Amino acid sequence: MILGLDAAKNRTGWALLDDDERLVETGAIVTDHSDEDRRRAFSAVRDELVSISRTHEVSGVFVEGAFLGPSAKVALEHARWIGSFEVLAWRVFRHALIEIMPPREWRSSLGIRGKGKGSALTYAVGRWPELEGRSQDE
Repeated sequence: MILGLDAAKNRTGWALLDDDERLVETGAIVTDHSDEDRRRAFSAVRDELVSISRTHEVSGVFVEGAFLGPSAKVALEHARWIGSFEVLAWRVFRHALIEIMPPREWRSSLGIRGKGKGSALTYAVGRWPELEGRSQDE
């Protein structure tokens, strides 16, 4: 199984594909930062990843790399969050190939044109119609 993670500070989307690239399951991890304690947020992420690992044998994990937008501060925060996700993935999926994949790279490899989540969502729903109506994070 292959697990794709779209890691973000407040909401992380994930999708699990089998070896034939059929969609198995998707979800979103919503993290609470109201008390500004990152440990609680990372604990929620870890618990969700552990739940996935207990029900599916994951051989590859691909984490979307940081989006380097117009704000350096936001880009750095996003990169830190993604780095933490990678560490959690290494701890939970110890025998899996784990790789950070830049957005341009995975979009290009799939032939997705256009920017933003809209073009990626259009591609995904075309490939896996069961995604219709789900959150753009998933």
